[in-house]
Amino acid sequence: MNQTVILYFRGTIAEKVAKAITIPADIYRIESNKDSIESIVEQLKDRQSTIIVGLGSYSGRDIEKLRIERLCNRKWRNSELSQYPVIDITTVLHETNLSKFTFAHGNSWCNFLSLLLINSPELREKYNFIHIPQSFQVERAAAEIDRQLVSFSKICA
Repeated sequence: MNQTVILYFRGTIAEKVAKAITIPADIYRIESNKDSIESIVEQLKDRQSTIIVGLGSYSGRDIEKLRIERLCNRKWRNSELSQYPVIDITTVLHETNLSKFTFAHGNSWCNFLSLLLINSPELREKYNFIHIPQSFQVERAAAEIDRQLVSFSKICA
């Protein structure tokens, strides 16, 4: 079992990037449905992971860089999930020439995953989320994520 966990949404650029990442990691495929996401979150609670990185696709404006999410709102599928607070994501990742911090997580399945993970005390400090622009080169995205994870691993060693 690896200390790094990569989560990706099936059928998106995130899947291609997750499969191209070379750092040793346990990789979980997520289906875009509540049961799949809730099941993954429960599985992760029993692991002794050091870092969890969720990957999702992004199709909006501003597509030159990977988007390291720093805020998890309460929105999901255009509804407000009032049982969850708005929470800052305390990420161990950092901005580079290929990545930047963003504060607009959206209301998709990515946000639902983040809501559950961020609201699990045993997982909150380990969790990070990256939105990958759909037009981003897979190899560049994977190499940037590898660099960030190797950098984090060196700090923890």
